[in-house]
Amino acid sequence: MNRILVWKHKYGESYYDASTDEALEKSACKILNTLVKDGWIYDPGTLYVSWDDDVADLTDEDLEKMPDSLRATICEQRDRARRTRDRETAFYDKEVESWTHVNMLVRGETPSRDGHRITAWGVLQERDGYEYEDYSLHKVE
Repeated sequence: MNRILVWKHKYGESYYDASTDEALEKSACKILNTLVKDGWIYDPGTLYVSWDDDVADLTDEDLEKMPDSLRATICEQRDRARRTRDRETAFYDKEVESWTHVNMLVRGETPSRDGHRITAWGVLQERDGYEYEDYSLHKVE
């Protein structure tokens, strides 16, 4: 198979061997290592995440104690805050899982999700279209 992996990034294009599936995986690992080293992929645990939102923590009993004129508005705010918290928590959890997989791949380990092997090429394909990240395979004549 005559093919190359093309990585279009902030500073131009880079070309990597993808002549075999093994070469493609090795090249994808090199790119992941560069992204980690240069800070484009980072440990989400270094971010400060806090869900200290009093409105989201209100119970139905708390709402019952409020005046009727406020109850419906506060209930809507609580439900919106809970949906936001749940959505952002799910996003954060996905970022942590992705970081764990990238870290394992860079160290030469083989992560898996739901019994399926995670590949460096697969991670790059998931990231394709991120800012400054475009990955594609091209046949070479």
